[in-house]
Amino acid sequence: MKIPEDDESFDATYAIESMPHGPDKTEAFREALRILRPGSYFTGYDWCLTERFDSKNPEYMKIKHDIMAGNGLPDIALTTDVDSALIRAGFELIESRDLASDADPDTPWYRPLQGRDYSL
Repeated sequence: MKIPEDDESFDATYAIESMPHGPDKTEAFREALRILRPGSYFTGYDWCLTERFDSKNPEYMKIKHDIMAGNGLPDIALTTDVDSALIRAGFELIESRDLASDADPDTPWYRPLQGRDYSL
């Protein structure tokens, strides 16, 4: 992957639900870092599996499968693996957190995926 921009040409970069599609997260993050000026920031959010994910739980596996199918993902990485890829790429990891844990318990994070809030 090669971003067609010069080295150190941006004050900020971001990735939104795109890094899970890349075959090598470390290289993708290195490329994002390459185009950043020194002292600049990268931010992003992606589908990740937390340490609470249990691959032996059929319900968890179905949710994972449905997310992968719905988003065209080859797999979903663990949050710790994504954090490690950022660090290997040369980033200083300032913050990493699970946004689902901030959600209103009466409105689960997956509610928009159910399609029940939309009418035609």
